[in-house]
Amino acid sequence: MRRLEMMVPEHAVRMIGGKGCAMAWRRLFTDGKKTAALTGSRELPYTEQIWFPYHIYTLEMTSRRNPGLMQVSVEAWSGAFAIFQLGGELIDSPPEKGEVFAPRLHLEDCESHARDNLLHTIMRQRSRLGGKPVAGAVVERETILYPLWVYYFARKKGVIDIKIVDGISGRPSGHRTRTGVLDAFVAKQKAPGGEG
Repeated sequence: MRRLEMMVPEHAVRMIGGKGCAMAWRRLFTDGKKTAALTGSRELPYTEQIWFPYHIYTLEMTSRRNPGLMQVSVEAWSGAFAIFQLGGELIDSPPEKGEVFAPRLHLEDCESHARDNLLHTIMRQRSRLGGKPVAGAVVERETILYPLWVYYFARKKGVIDIKIVDGISGRPSGHRTRTGVLDAFVAKQKAPGGEG
């Protein structure tokens, strides 16, 4: 599986994660023993590098002005959609460190979701000379690994919270991706042999 290179260094994640107070989208309430189990006895705040699955679709685009190809991504846990502009940056080597998550949503099942979201994105744009492009056939599809940072911190005594930082842009990830990451953590814990 191809991947993108992690661009944001760990020390930057601590600065990004430590700024401001993100909305408490989910919190992990713990007592002392559970906190130690969750953090692996690490001192808060700390960061963890993960590799999250994204499905990439390349679609033919037709317009009177610029026919061509467009790539879009669907995050493979929550279904979060985005225009993908990093296709030329993909590399074939496996990640050297960090946990790798398998997709929950299947590549084939997300294709119509990708097309529908692209259509909505195009419809929201202002019409330019030459008209709006029209999405055609999917000519390529693949699943890649996308780098993310998880920033763990103590919101208050007995409450651990997390922020997700995009490993390419350094921006906080959206709510849906944060929910997808948390769902992946929960699924891993519930799996046979998972961490308590």
